[in-house]
Amino acid sequence: MSIKNKLFALSAIFIMGICLLGFFILNHTQKLKDRSQFLSTAQELQILAQDIIWLDEVLTQSTRNYIFTQDISWKDRYNKYGELLDSKIKKARSLAQGQFEIDLFKRQDKANLKLVDMEVKAHQLVASKQSDEALQLINSNNYLEWKEIYIETINSYLSFAQENLSANNLQSTQEISFFVQGVLITVGVTSLLCILFFLYFANNLLKGLSKLQNAVENVSQGDFSTTVHIDSRDELHDIAESFNLMSNKTFQLIKDVKQANEAKDLFLANISHEIRTPLNGIIGIIDTLKESSLDKEQLDLINTVDFSGHHLLDIVSDVLDFSKINQGKMEIEEVDFNLDQLVRECVDLMSIRANKKGVIVESFGKGEKVLRGDSTKLKQILMNLLSNAVKFTEKGSIFIYYEVAKNVNDDYECFFKITDTGIGMTSEQMKKIFTPFTQADISTTRKFGGTGLGLAITVELVKMLGGNINVKSQLEEGTTFSFDIFMKERTSEIKEVTKSAEIKFYDLSVLIVEDNKINQKVAILMLNKLGIKYKVANNGAEALKILNELDHLFDFIFMDLQMPVMGGFEATKRIISKYGSDAPQIIAMTANAMVDDRKKCLEIGMVDFVTKPIKKDDIVHVLSLHINRRVA
Repeated sequence: MSIKNKLFALSAIFIMGICLLGFFILNHTQKLKDRSQFLSTAQELQILAQDIIWLDEVLTQSTRNYIFTQDISWKDRYNKYGELLDSKIKKARSLAQGQFEIDLFKRQDKANLKLVDMEVKAHQLVASKQSDEALQLINSNNYLEWKEIYIETINSYLSFAQENLSANNLQSTQEISFFVQGVLITVGVTSLLCILFFLYFANNLLKGLSKLQNAVENVSQGDFSTTVHIDSRDELHDIAESFNLMSNKTFQLIKDVKQANEAKDLFLANISHEIRTPLNGIIGIIDTLKESSLDKEQLDLINTVDFSGHHLLDIVSDVLDFSKINQGKMEIEEVDFNLDQLVRECVDLMSIRANKKGVIVESFGKGEKVLRGDSTKLKQILMNLLSNAVKFTEKGSIFIYYEVAKNVNDDYECFFKITDTGIGMTSEQMKKIFTPFTQADISTTRKFGGTGLGLAITVELVKMLGGNINVKSQLEEGTTFSFDIFMKERTSEIKEVTKSAEIKFYDLSVLIVEDNKINQKVAILMLNKLGIKYKVANNGAEALKILNELDHLFDFIFMDLQMPVMGGFEATKRIISKYGSDAPQIIAMTANAMVDDRKKCLEIGMVDFVTKPIKKDDIVHVLSLHINRRVA
């Protein structure tokens, strides 16, 4: 057979295969179209049946409410939904095709007429002030029997619609499967006969697939800006265009999500700022009042307000921490610290609250004392667990045990266990406690308060430090939380911070840059208590003017961030630019509490960051940390 004849035969087979495939596709396309219509009708029937059941209940309830209340609006509601029910039944009846459906609707019509007659009669009785007779009518056996028949017919109709839908779905699946099998077989046979044509197009096909593969890999690695360009005008080109469309939409979606997250962060930052600003005035004034001459009743009232203010502050801090963790903005810091000292600080702080209830808080530890890691997060974990223990322990004791051991990687594994003799929990309650915004049960929230975020935050902090947390509890006997984290070996000696008693605060001068009059008053009260000389500027521009007019610079500047005329960031940049290394040490004293705010403050040259509300101890602490540079 000559080459020409072979090519002719091959061409003939190819054309026949294409014709067969086209016929097969056209034939089954019509079947699938018909089946789609059946599915649509079956779905509509099911929805109508559900609507009829609901509307019937609405009518019954409206009639009862009208009888009990004599409120005409219930009768109007009955008429309104009655018309809607009639239209739904009419629509369903028009879609009914089989004898079974027709018979059902005959029974339904009969029951419906009976029910409507009795309900209308009940309405008339109510209108004539015979509510008892109306109630007796709709509670009669006759009414209930027709109601049961009505519901039975509609439920049967719903079941029939559901079965019909399932059957049509199954039939559609089988037809599609058969269609796919037929197409695959036809294409397979044709492909085998047309292998030469495949070889001709193989090169271009492989190039296009390679481009798609590279694009998919880029997307899997997070590059959603990837696009694919294929010159051929075939299905591969359409796939590439669809991929590009998907990639672009995904890229835009991610961009929108980021913008939404940024908006949420801005909202949280603003809310935090707005809440912390008045809290600074409340807690600061209370802190000052505590040191004044108060009788027992006044001191008790002040302590109550102080507790409420700190409780509100804890809620704000928990919400911010939870947001930071969800956004992945909680960062790990590494510093050298004394573990014994950190635990003692936590115990001392919690003992103040616990001792008021007659509860003892004790600690015991063994192993390496000086470690390197994120001491702030460890302290937050311990404070959350100890605070939880104090909250739910009315008598007895709270014990914290910790042990440090070196592992094979030369890191330190730290094991902690906090045990209390509190109210305990059931096994069901223990399943809920680590879920955000959830307490063990509703009564717990009512009695003890809280946002339900503390333990959820604690779990995430423990994970960030490479560990896990567990809980064991027995109702009315107490609870034990245990967790392990990993720390590193220290890199330097721990330097003791200068004690506040040894610092001559009266030798210091401070410029307070704050636009809020209440916050100015709080800062002035605290500085007066410490004997520190001060001046006040209402904004950054005023602070620059004061610095220009004075012969000497201040030792420290307490700088608010959000102020009119000139904010704290701009003022700090100008001060450092003008005075260089001679510039006062600038400490941010702000209601902004987000990680990015702290980072930005340190980046532009501030030496520290203190979050409002501020207490006198905060001022003593931050000045103690940085005083040596100015007074040396």
